[in-house]
Amino acid sequence: MLGLEGEAGYMRLSGNAFDPRTIISTQTVLDVLGSAKVGDWYGMVTGRLGYAWDRWLLYVKGGAAFVPTEASVLDACQNTGIGCGNWLISTSGSKTVTTWTVGGGLEWAFAQSWSVKGEYMFIGLNNGSGFQTCGPVTTPSGAILAGGPFCFDHRFDGIHTAKIGLNYRFGQIAY
Repeated sequence: MLGLEGEAGYMRLSGNAFDPRTIISTQTVLDVLGSAKVGDWYGMVTGRLGYAWDRWLLYVKGGAAFVPTEASVLDACQNTGIGCGNWLISTSGSKTVTTWTVGGGLEWAFAQSWSVKGEYMFIGLNNGSGFQTCGPVTTPSGAILAGGPFCFDHRFDGIHTAKIGLNYRFGQIAY
């Protein structure tokens, strides 16, 4: 069995990271904070190839995926203690990634027009889907300092998804 499938959905993955080495001496507040977000929406266009027997379909699928990504870095070293100047570095950016996806699943037709399925998909974001953001070094008042801009590379790993689905087909199921 061979087919083409389109899918759109909601997914929101987010996280923050900090540099623990920024807490030194008299500084008690985290200095460098990075944040990243993948999603709010995603889309896939895939081909599906399967083997059907009785009321079961075992299939593999693969194709293109579209996923928005965002990242930012904030270095607010605004205290004159040891190891910290009095500056601010702030960068952010976003990119909608066009990448690949691959997976497979098992579908069972339990009635004339109804089926249920379990599916796994991997969205490969680690294949050149990162981007770079740059920003100048500024004082708290906004004056630009020498030595910049500072640039940060943001890379995203792949996304593993698993889902179950209930399908209704207009007309009879072909397998």
